[in-house]
Amino acid sequence: MKKRKLTDPTLLIHAHPDLYETFYGPLSIHGNVIFYLRHQKGFTQEQLAELAKVEKKLIPSIEGGVNLIDQSVYSKVYRALGVSKKEVAKWILTFEAESLSIRNSQKECLEDEE
Repeated sequence: MKKRKLTDPTLLIHAHPDLYETFYGPLSIHGNVIFYLRHQKGFTQEQLAELAKVEKKLIPSIEGGVNLIDQSVYSKVYRALGVSKKEVAKWILTFEAESLSIRNSQKECLEDEE
């Protein structure tokens, strides 16, 4: 049997399939991209909110991928990070591919246990 990391959501999703979108949906992917880029640029959440001219509470919500945020807010945040729409698409595709790879390996883990 393979060991799992504590952050591995496989068991939770297996028990509660309705949480799948929370971990792997488009909002989660946008949140991961923004989180990664923010850290890469060395910004705090507060600094990014100020640069993007959005409410401070929106950045943790966006990065958590759990709130439905207006598209204009995403645009402001990406602009503040200095990322073009083309670069955003590239990042999203990268994170989607990584997410798919993780999901496939998690599926294999579950099948191994059955």
